[in-house]
Order: sequence, then structure tokens, then C-alpha cells
Amino acid sequence: MTVPEAAPAATRAAEVRTASEADFEAVAGLLVDRGEPADAVDLRRMVDDPQVGWSHVGVVEVDGKVVATASWIATTIEVGATVLPAGQVELVATHRGHEGKGYVRRLMAWCHQESMAAGHLVQFMVGIPHFYRKFGYEYSIPMHSYAKVTDTFAAPNAITVRRATDLDLDAMLALQRRAQASFDVRIPHSRSQLGWLLDRDGSAQYIAVRAGRPVGTARWTDVEGDVAFCAEIVADDPEVTTSLLAAARRDDATLWAMARPGVPGLLDCLGALEPPEWYYVRVSEPNRLLDALRPEFDARLAVSEFAELDGSFLLSWWSGHVRSPIERGRLGPFERGGALQAPVASGGSGVPFDALGRLLFSDGAIAVEDRFPDCYLGDQRALMSVMFPACTTDALTWYLP
Repeated sequence: MTVPEAAPAATRAAEVRTASEADFEAVAGLLVDRGEPADAVDLRRMVDDPQVGWSHVGVVEVDGKVVATASWIATTIEVGATVLPAGQVELVATHRGHEGKGYVRRLMAWCHQESMAAGHLVQFMVGIPHFYRKFGYEYSIPMHSYAKVTDTFAAPNAITVRRATDLDLDAMLALQRRAQASFDVRIPHSRSQLGWLLDRDGSAQYIAVRAGRPVGTARWTDVEGDVAFCAEIVADDPEVTTSLLAAARRDDATLWAMARPGVPGLLDCLGALEPPEWYYVRVSEPNRLLDALRPEFDARLAVSEFAELDGSFLLSWWSGHVRSPIERGRLGPFERGGALQAPVASGGSGVPFDALGRLLFSDGAIAVEDRFPDCYLGDQRALMSVMFPACTTDALTWYLP
């Protein structure tokens, strides 16, 4: 387990504690001042949700005043048929007069400890560029790119697009599950999260209905500065896609849409793709995470040249390593070991710790070896390419651009 760094001396008098309802105004005010009004609405919904509540909100208090806050929620990352329990850090803010004192570092450590105590194998978040690397996060899961909607079109009369309600949650979840099914790595919305997003300030969820049957869904923002964004589109056919985009485009505003692969007719409506945003991912205990993914590794080996392999597997991240026996194409439990500086000489592979997220959730072994000079696959290269292939990803998020 990663041991949090000691707090700077200037922060040791500050109290890090779990927040309560009595802190709502202070925390909400801090979030609005350093973020946006919608953050206070998100906080209210989070703490009112019986599956979350105030136990997931941390604060730093100095002389009776809340000067920093951070929250975490329980969610999942899905890899193939394996569901990984994960913690998502959100709503991080520090008072303008208390920056640079290590308060966010202490709150991040609190969030990570709470998340790991809840059994989470990984943490992830969207956040300030580069900043969260200092807390063990690396960019590991790409989101879909956005592009301007270039086509002009009218919505087909047979399809109605309306704002979704609580009664539509099951239908929207089913549509999103269907859309995500073809991707290797998925970050879905839970039912609670989707409920929070129904009419989040600044964006809302919509549903498309044909002959009384839900045939599509999407989420889009209000127009701000003559720009609006549409994301998380699911559609049965190109007419549904067109209907959703037509409803999302208002007045003379420029509409940007998330270029989600597999949405019928969507790419035909879009211009050039912008570079994608990425989810930060934090891996603290690789052996536990790898062990949880053994069913996926076994499934990948079963359809490869290694289906009947008897042997062993060794992966080092230099400061630590794991070994596993392989019997007839199935891995045994991972045994963790200490620092291993010459894994290739021992018949294994070496991958830098900060590349483990990309190895597991996006790029795969071959691309990681190409991009990281301190990655050596060695004689296990073919085996690593099967166990850690490049993955397609579909990551849903609270926030639209």
C-alpha cells in the first residue's frame, strides 16, 4: 500500500476530518468560489444520496474555518467481463488564501485511504492538467474526442426528443449498456450518478422516443458563449442520431459533439476531431489489481497461441514485482515480491510504475514498450501482447467541456 507523504510542518495544526451537514454552506461556498455554481448542486445531490452521504466528503479546518475540501464516490471500471471496484475523486477546492500549504495533498491521502478501505482497487478522476500526477495519478484512459457538428438537418417527425425524468433511468441505463458493450474498457454511470445528471446545472439528459419506445439518449449543455456540447449519444439508427443533434443545436450556437464510435451516422455529421481528454488513474497496489484481472488474462490466453501453456509469468515495475505460475493457459494467484532491477534476465518483463495504467486500460504492452524507454518486454513480449492488448475505451464522465 502506498504510504502518504508526510504533511509539511505548516499544515500539521490543521484538522483533516469528515464533513457533516453543518459544513454544507462552507463547503458549497468554497466549491462555487473555486469552481462553478453547479458544483454546489452536485454536492447537495451527493450528500443526499443514501449510497454516498457526508462520509465521502473531507475537509481541512483551520481555526474553525473550512479552508479545503475533496470528495470521493464509489464507482467501477469494467475490463471485459470483470468489474473493478474503483473510487472517483471529485469536488476538490482550496480557499484562495490557503493555497500552497499541502491541504490538497492531505485531502487526497484521506480520499485514497477511504477508497481503499472500501475495497477499491484503483482510483480515477478528471482534474487540472498535470497537477494530480504529484498524487500518484497518470493519464491512462482516453475519452472520446469532440468535433464540430457540420451538417444541417431537420429532425424526423416520427421521433420525439424530450428531457429525461426519473422514469426514464432504466431505459437510459439499458441504452448506455448496449452502447458500451463493444468496448474493452468501460466507465459507466451508476444509476445514482445518472439520476444526479438528469438536470445538472448547465447540462441535462435527454431521451429520444419513437412509437412509444426509447430509441436513443444523449446529454447536452446549455448554450454558453454561443457554444454548446452534446455527449454520450446512443441511437438505434441515423435518424435517431440526427434527431438528437437537431434538438441539441439551438439558435445560431456552434454545437460540438462527442465522436463516440458506433453511433449510427454520427461521424458523417462531424468535422475534424479535437485531441481527446484523458482520465487520470492511480494504481496503488498492482498485485491486487492484477489478481482481480486474472479472469481476463485467462480469457485472453484461452483464444491465443498460449491456450495450453505451462510455464510462468513475471512482471516487474522495478520497485516491486509479481510472479504467477501458468498451467494449461491459466494463471495462478500472483505472488508479490520486492524490487527487481533485471526482470528480463529473470525471464520476465519490466514496465515502469507510471505506465501500469496505460498497460492495463488503454495502450497495451506493445505501445507502452514503444513509448517508455524503461519498458522492456524481453522474451515474454508475445505473451505480454496477448495478456495486455491495446484496448478500446468508453469513459462516461460527470463533466462536459
